[in-house]
Amino acid sequence: MAVDVMTLAVAWSLLDEDRFAVRAAMLLRTWFIDPETRMNPNAAFAQTTRGPGEWTGR
Repeated sequence: MAVDVMTLAVAWSLLDEDRFAVRAAMLLRTWFIDPETRMNPNAAFAQTTRGPGEWTGR
């Protein structure tokens, strides 16, 4: 998602076409603002194994 938003922002900046900005805004709204679809990170569900010099996600 981050790469998509960045690509759309660059496309909008270079081509000055609003459709790119509209799509980027829609992605950001979907992931971060809309209560129905936003991401809700919660450390209670995080899975990381700590070890000497190593952090491994599971």
